Amino acid sequence: AWQGGDLYAADDALKTLIKVQGDHTPATDLMTAQLCLDLLEFDRARAALDRLLANGKTTPGLVKTAVRLLTWQGETPLALQILERQLGQTPHAADLLALSVTHDPNLTPARLESAENVMSALADSDEMKTRLLFALARYSDKIGDHEKAWSQATQANQFSTQQNGFNYTDEARSAFQKQLKNRAGRAVVFANTLSAPETPTEQNMIYLVGAPRTGSSLLQSILSALPDVDSAGERGAMLPYLNGLCDAVSPTPADDFLTQVQQADLSGLKRGGFTAETVIDKTTHNFFILPLLARTHANAKFVNVVRRPQDVAISMFLHEFPSAFPETCDLQTIADTLHTRTDIAAMYDEADVETIAHNHDAFCLEPSKIGGALSEKLSLDWSADKLAPENRNSAVPTFSAGQVRKPIKPSPADHWKRFE
Repeated sequence: AWQGGDLYAADDALKTLIKVQGDHTPATDLMTAQLCLDLLEFDRARAALDRLLANGKTTPGLVKTAVRLLTWQGETPLALQILERQLGQTPHAADLLALSVTHDPNLTPARLESAENVMSALADSDEMKTRLLFALARYSDKIGDHEKAWSQATQANQFSTQQNGFNYTDEARSAFQKQLKNRAGRAVVFANTLSAPETPTEQNMIYLVGAPRTGSSLLQSILSALPDVDSAGERGAMLPYLNGLCDAVSPTPADDFLTQVQQADLSGLKRGGFTAETVIDKTTHNFFILPLLARTHANAKFVNVVRRPQDVAISMFLHEFPSAFPETCDLQTIADTLHTRTDIAAMYDEADVETIAHNHDAFCLEPSKIGGALSEKLSLDWSADKLAPENRNSAVPTFSAGQVRKPIKPSPADHWKRFE
């Protein structure tokens, strides 16, 4: 059930297993911590993690889970302490070295050399080599060795392309952009022809639909700290249904299709514990089926987060993404996709599908002013004290977790030019 994507069925099965056994075991605690991270149930995940750490013993799997949760919760020093203990036992573990290179602000030359040596020894087909290369590329960028960062990122993206089976021929690039535009276009058509649910959604849904690496995680962490607002992370629960409708060759949706989708989504929100008056979802792929989301949840609001495109491209190129993001390993495809997003935004505007533009660069220059104006458009009670990192105390499930806990400041205007 877990591998198939039914997290709640997996959770029910795991709870039954624990009940049958009569108590928690290290195995069920690790599964609970890992599954609850995917479910965004951080209190349960932390309780299971604390039980595992109480006996002082660690394993690579436990440490990776601990680092993931603790960095999301802003406890990086504790995460590094646990990571360091495990690296003392398994000093050549590529995935743990990647975490050390990524999170340790005091990375030693010896640790860096060890990470580079382990990376070089791995087979090109090994995903751990790719992961470690991306971490090393970001580290090289951070210390100002941009030539090395570029070389490492280029190599990492080449390996990722091969491992995921991505295709970056001119024909494949064109077909991918056509697919995205067709999906959005059909979303507009179906939103105008399918019946809306008769019962409106009581909660206020806010969707952050900007491209990856545009600053959506920071915005979500700030807005979700406001009163009576829940963060659903990158939930994307309706994507399989709405993408399937828009991508089908000959779709024949039932008359009550959107009603079924709405009820399933509301049930999922309730099961996930998202009961606040407002729920924020920052799944970037929601952008391409936005009109159908608007039709399903009539009170939904959509924030299209944008940022200097050169910085977006560089940031994508320096990070590893799952296979659902085929554009991220190739600069031309990144550029094409950002242009496609601009074209689709214009199409939505012509179709009277309302979106709110939020410029991340402008926000970083005047966070209180622009944050307040955006909150007013979203009907949220703005509080400028939520801009302070120490007040963003909820878990942030993203590899930007460390960045969103730092003081808000503009990105260097010349950062992308170092790679020009």
